[in-house]
Formats: sequence, C-alpha cells, structure tokens
Amino acid sequence: MRIDTYKLKQLRMSKHWSQEQLATVSGLTVRTIQRIEATGKVSMESAKSLASAFDVEISEMLLEEAKAGTNREQLPIESTIEVIKDSFAQYSKFDGKASRPQYWLFFAFCFVSMAICTLISPALASIAGVLILLPLLAVGSRRLHDAGYSGWWQLFALVPLGIIGVLYMLTLESKKT
Repeated sequence: MRIDTYKLKQLRMSKHWSQEQLATVSGLTVRTIQRIEATGKVSMESAKSLASAFDVEISEMLLEEAKAGTNREQLPIESTIEVIKDSFAQYSKFDGKASRPQYWLFFAFCFVSMAICTLISPALASIAGVLILLPLLAVGSRRLHDAGYSGWWQLFALVPLGIIGVLYMLTLESKKT
C-alpha cells in the first residue's frame, strides 16, 4: 500500500509536529516515520496508526491510483496554491518549520509577482514589496529552522554578498532531529 507522502508531511506540519512527536502520538518508531515519508510504502497497521494520530480517514492519506504514476516532486497546481495561501496566512509565524518546496514555491511566487508589478508600475511594485516582505521573512525563518539554523541568519542578506550564504542555507536539506 502506498501513502501520499506530500499529504502526510502536510498533515504533520499543520500540527507542527516533528517526526519524533508523530512517532510518539502514532505509536510507530521514528525510523518507520522516516521510511514512510521517504518511500510512501506503508503497512495497513501503520496507515491505521497514522490516520488515528491525525484523526482522518485512511483513504484521505492513500495515494490515488491516478496519481501513482506521477512524480511527487512536482506539486499539483492545487497544492501550489495552498502553499502560497498558507504562507500568507502564517505571515507572522516565525517559529516552526517549512520544507524546501514550500519555501521555494513561495519565493518563486513573490519573484514573479514583483516582476509583473514592476512592469506595470514602480509604485505598484513598492506596495507589493511591502505586502510580500513580512510573509517572505516568516517563511524564510521557518525554512532556516527546518535546515537547523536560526531565522536571524536572514539578517546577513543586509551585508554585501551575505545573501549568498543565506541562499545556500535555504537550499540545505531538512535536518533530522
């Protein structure tokens, strides 16, 4: 049986649980949680435990047969829109974690939005920049936490060439805690 790993991670992040916390709540081992999130392969007993931990039906977590052949690294449009809406909704939440796809999808949205606003009007670009700044800093802080760094490292973007180090940290894999 295969589980939708993106949905599982999304459920885990919505509760702000680490893999260890999910393991404790579900009664599974941390290694089992890591294996399930990496491969999507799950036994019926483990799927029941996870569904019980999240208080959802097992069918909501299973990978649909139509999606089974697609590459899960490419997020569906609905998920992309949800990530953008979620990033704006959590504009003031600087604690917690955000995955690489979550950060870079939001970053790409901000970049394209600013480019379009700049083409339309510099005044519109200024307004958009002010509106986008806080959510971008918040999701950046959560991304750095996920990579094992403090969100304050974003301040190095203010130093000449400091943005290179910040961008490097933002690209690092999630730190297994």
